[in-house]
Amino acid sequence: MSADDRREGVTPRSNEMLGRRVRRLRREAGWTLAELAERTRLATSTLSKVENNLLSLTYNNLTKLAQGLGIDIAQLFTDEIVSPNATNVAVVQRGGGLFQTTPNFGHEYLFEGLFHKRMVPIVTEVRSQTLDEFGEWDRHEGEEFIYVLEGTIEVFVGRSEPQRLRAGDSCYFDASFPHAALSVGRSPACILSVTSRPEESAVGLRGI
Repeated sequence: MSADDRREGVTPRSNEMLGRRVRRLRREAGWTLAELAERTRLATSTLSKVENNLLSLTYNNLTKLAQGLGIDIAQLFTDEIVSPNATNVAVVQRGGGLFQTTPNFGHEYLFEGLFHKRMVPIVTEVRSQTLDEFGEWDRHEGEEFIYVLEGTIEVFVGRSEPQRLRAGDSCYFDASFPHAALSVGRSPACILSVTSRPEESAVGLRGI
C-alpha cells in the first residue's frame, strides 16, 4: 500500500460520485492524468485511484483538486449546484450531507451543492487517538473554526501547545499552519468544523 493510500483511506463505494466527476471534468478539459497531476500537485497514482473509486481524499487534497480543475469544491460532487445568493435560506436535514471516510475522520460535508460559498462546514467524527496514528498533519489555505459537539479532543496547531477541548468548547486558527485533532475520550469525538475558502474565486471549466 502506498503512502497516499495510508493517508487518504481506501473506500471503494463512498467516492463513486467523486470519481465519475473528476474523470468527466478532466476529459472535458482535454487533460491526461499526468497533466491534471501537475495542475493539482497530486500524484498521478492518487488521481487514478480517485477516478476508479478506490480513494477518499482529505479536505486538503479536495481543495488542491478543485483549484487545479479551476472549479468550486462543490462541483466535485454534483452538477446540481446553486449560488448561495439564489435563495435566502439553504437547509440540510440531519444526516443529509455528503459522507466521506478517511483513516482519521468520518466527514459529513454540508451544503456541497452550494456554489462559490465562502465557508465549508463539515460535521466530523474524530477517530485517531495518537499523533503516530494521525500521520502527516493537515495543512491548507484559509482559516478554520472548530466547535466540539460530543466527546473530548486535543487540537495541535503549528508549534503551539496542544489545546484540550470538550463538548461546548471551540477554537479558531490559521489553517495554513500544520494542524491535527485527536480524540482523547473513551469514544470518538464529534466536531463541527468550518473552513474559510481562499479569497480568489474559482473560474470554472467554462473559462478553460
